[in-house]
Amino acid sequence: MVRTNKVAPVIIKDCREEFQHISDLKDIVIYGSMGDNMPEHPLVKGNYFLVGEQNPKVDALRTLKEVKAPNFHKAQGKAPVYASGQPSVDGVKRIMGKLREEGHQDVFVFNLRQEPVLFLKGDDGDFLPHSLREQDKLRRLFLVNFSALEADEHEAAIRKEVLDLAALSDEKWFYFYSEPSTPGSGHVMEYQQKVLTVEDDLLTATEVYCRNSFAKPRIRTRRLCLPQNSAPSTETVDNFLAPFKENPRFLSSSVPDFPAVYFVCGTGQGRSTLGKAMGCLLYAHKMGFLDEGSGGSNRSPPSRNSSGRSTPEISRSGSGQTEHHNTKKSNWPGNSDQKGALRDLKAVQLLMEEIDNGWKIKKEVDWVVEQCSTLCGLSACVADTKVKLDSFPISNNIEADHYRDHLYQLCQEYTERYLFLIAFNAYLHDQFQQGLALSYSQWLERHPGIVCVMCNLDLSKKTEPASLVTSGRRCLVSDSYIGLDVLGSMRDVQVANFRRVMGLPVYGMAQPARDGLSRVVNYLLSKKQGYGEAVVVNLRNDIVIEFDEATYHVEDSSNLGEPVSVYGASGRDMEASEQALLKEIKGKKSVTVHEELGDPTVSKTPVSTFTPDDLWQQQRLQTLDMCYRRLPINYDHGFQEKEFGVIQQLMLGYMKTESSWKDNQAAFVFHCRTGKSRTSLAMAAASIVFFHMRGFPYGAKPGEQELVSCPNRSYTLGEFVVVMRLVRRLPDGYQRKREVDFVLDRLFETMSPMHFHLREVIFVTYNKIKSANCESIRERRRRQSLDFMERYIYLILYNTYIAEEKHTNFTRSFSHWMKEVASEAGAYDVLDNLDFTGLENPPFTHYRTRRQRWVDRHADVPFYGQYV
Repeated sequence: MVRTNKVAPVIIKDCREEFQHISDLKDIVIYGSMGDNMPEHPLVKGNYFLVGEQNPKVDALRTLKEVKAPNFHKAQGKAPVYASGQPSVDGVKRIMGKLREEGHQDVFVFNLRQEPVLFLKGDDGDFLPHSLREQDKLRRLFLVNFSALEADEHEAAIRKEVLDLAALSDEKWFYFYSEPSTPGSGHVMEYQQKVLTVEDDLLTATEVYCRNSFAKPRIRTRRLCLPQNSAPSTETVDNFLAPFKENPRFLSSSVPDFPAVYFVCGTGQGRSTLGKAMGCLLYAHKMGFLDEGSGGSNRSPPSRNSSGRSTPEISRSGSGQTEHHNTKKSNWPGNSDQKGALRDLKAVQLLMEEIDNGWKIKKEVDWVVEQCSTLCGLSACVADTKVKLDSFPISNNIEADHYRDHLYQLCQEYTERYLFLIAFNAYLHDQFQQGLALSYSQWLERHPGIVCVMCNLDLSKKTEPASLVTSGRRCLVSDSYIGLDVLGSMRDVQVANFRRVMGLPVYGMAQPARDGLSRVVNYLLSKKQGYGEAVVVNLRNDIVIEFDEATYHVEDSSNLGEPVSVYGASGRDMEASEQALLKEIKGKKSVTVHEELGDPTVSKTPVSTFTPDDLWQQQRLQTLDMCYRRLPINYDHGFQEKEFGVIQQLMLGYMKTESSWKDNQAAFVFHCRTGKSRTSLAMAAASIVFFHMRGFPYGAKPGEQELVSCPNRSYTLGEFVVVMRLVRRLPDGYQRKREVDFVLDRLFETMSPMHFHLREVIFVTYNKIKSANCESIRERRRRQSLDFMERYIYLILYNTYIAEEKHTNFTRSFSHWMKEVASEAGAYDVLDNLDFTGLENPPFTHYRTRRQRWVDRHADVPFYGQYV
C-alpha cells in the first residue's frame, strides 16, 4: 500500500514503514573522481570537491595546533587588531577566550570570505572548515561576487545541495578531501567518507560565528565579502564601519575604549592584511598615529604569536588566487625601494592631486601598512609583481601572454587596494571627528576625482613599444570606411562629417588628412567666413598616423573594431607615441594595413608619413592663423568633470574680452576619429558657453519650443524620472534643461542624416536592449544607455554651472563647483542612482553608480608595456 503526504511517499510493507527520500536537486547530477584509483561520487555544482582548509603548510606562524587556526597574530604596535586563517569551530572559541583573557570585553569579528565555507564534524567533535575546489585547481578558491547576505544564502544552498547529494546513496555518504598528513605523500589528496543526514552535521560560516554572540553578547560578527586582491566595495566599507558607529564611544577620542577587532580569511594573509590596515587606521585616528608623517621608519618591536615567540620573517610576495605565500626571505615592506615604486606610480600621483594633504595621508598609510606586514606586505605585493611584469619578455607563446595579462591584472588590483587605503584614510581625516556622519559611500560620491582615478588604472598603454604594429600584435586600420561620411562633406572639404552649429563659430569633423586639414582651415580663414583664427582641437586618445594622404589608427589584432585607447595620456604623451610609431614604420619597406575590416589586409609602401602634430606644423607654414591643440578625451560617450573644464579653459584663452564672444575672432573646430560622439559632445559644451556669453536666441524660453508628436514623446525629450529628479533640485532647473535641449536640437539640425541626437540616443539605445540576441550585448547596450543618460545630466549640470558662475568670470572650476555646490543639492546622489524607472519594473541596478559604469569602460586587450 502507498500513501502520500507533503514530504515523500510512504510504503507500508510487513507492518513496517519505509520513507523514500525525494531529492530537491534540479540540475543533472555529475559524478567525478579526484584521480586514478579514487572513488567516483557526485560533484558539488557539477564540478567541485570539498577540500579541507587547515593545512599545516600555510601555517607560517605555527599557531594551528594551539588555537586551531593558521597564522593567528596581532598587528604590530598597540592597536588591538588581530587576524588569522580559517579557524575551526573550536578554534573560534579558543580565540575568543584568548582575547577575553587579554582583557578585551568587546570583540568585533569580521569574516572576510566571499567564497562558501562548510564546517564538517570530525571524530573529536570539532567542526573543520572545507571549501569548494576544482580538480585541476585545488589551490584556487571558488570566488563569487556576492554581498554578505547573498554569500550567506549561497553557503546555505551549497550545504543543502551536499546533503541532497549524500542522500542519493543508501548509506548517505559524502566524500571530503584533505592534504596528506603523512610526509612524502606528494600531491595525492586523502579522502574520507562521512555520513550526512541533517544540517547539524555540516555547519555554515554564519552558524559558526553568530552563535558566539548568543553566548557572549559583546561579541559582534559581520561578514565582509572582500575581493581576493583588489579594493572592497563602498557598501562593504560601510558595513565594516557600522558596528563602530553604533557604539559612539569607540569613535570618541576622549574615551579609551576600543574593541578587539579580529579578521578571518583563508590563510590569514592577503585579505586579512587589508582588514588589519583598515582597523589600525581607525584605531590611529582615535588614539593618534604613533609616528605621524614618518612613513613608519621607527618600527615597533616584533609582535608575538600566541605562544609568546617572536614572529618569523615571512615573504610579502603577491598571493594570486590562493592567499598562499612562499616562505623565502623578502625585503621589509618599509624598504625605500618599495616605497619609491609606490610613490612613482602614475595612479598614486593622480590621487595625490585629488586629496588635500595627500602626501601626508599617504605616509600615514605607509606606516600602517608596515604595522600590518607580518605575513603579507602590500608594498611588496605591488613592487614584486611590477618587477615580474616589467621583466617578462614578449613572446609568441599564448600561455605566456595570458600570464603577462594576469600579472598586469594583479598589479592593477594591488594598486587599487593601496589607493583605497589612502582614500579611506582621507575619509577618516575628514569625518572621524564628526562621528563618521557621512558614510564612506556618501563621502566618496562627493569626490568623483578619487573614483575616476580608481576606475582608470590602465595607465600603461603609452609605454607599449611601437614594434607591436610591425610584429603583427597590433595593426593599422584606416580611419575612413564605407558609410563614414554621412553628411557628404568629403566632396567639399575632403573631410568626413564637417558641420557647424548654426549661428556659432563652433565646428566639428572627423579625422582630417593633409588635404582635408588644409581645405578646412583655408575655408574658415577666407574672407567669406571672416574668422581671424582657426583653432583645431584633436580629441583623440588613440595613436594616429598618416601616410599617403590617408590616416590610420592602431587596433589590437585580437580585438578588431575598436582603437587601442591610451588612458590618462596627455597630448604630449600621444605625440611621443605617434613619433615612435612613425620611426618604426619608416624603418620598414612596407607595412600591412586594414582599409576595411571585412576585407583582406593590404601591404603598403609609405612614401610620406606624418603624425597629427606634423600635419599641423606643415599647415602652419602656410597658415599662420591656425592653432592646434591635442586634448585627449578618455571615453567616447562622456566627459569627466575636468575635461569639461579643459575645453572651457581653451576657449577662454582665446576669447579674452566681452566683444570677442560676438565677433568672429576665432573658429573652434573639434574632431575625433569619426566626428560623431566625442566631437558632438565637445561642440555641445562649447555652444553652451557661447550662448550664455552671447545670449540664447529664440527657442530656448518657455513656449518657444517646437511641438513634438511621436510615441514615447517624454522619453525622446529626455524627461526620464532620474533626470527630472535632478531638474527639480537645480536653480531654474526647467530653464536649464530647456537651454540644453535647445543646444542639442540646434546641433542636430546640422547632422540629422547621422541620426545621432545626444539626447534622443538615450531612449533609442535602451530600446535596442530588447532586440539583443545575447546577454553580453544586452549588458553593453544597457551600460551605454546609462552612459548617455549620465552625459545628458552632466550637460544640464554644466549649463547650470555656466549660468551661475559666469558673473564671477569662472573663478571656480566646474569640478570644484560640482564638489562645493552641486553635491550639496544632491547631484552626485542622482548620478549614483541612474536607472530607467517607469520603463523597468523593478529597475535594473547593476550600472546604477558611476563607479560601476566607469570601471567597465575599458576594452579588454592584451598588455605589452611597462607598469607605470
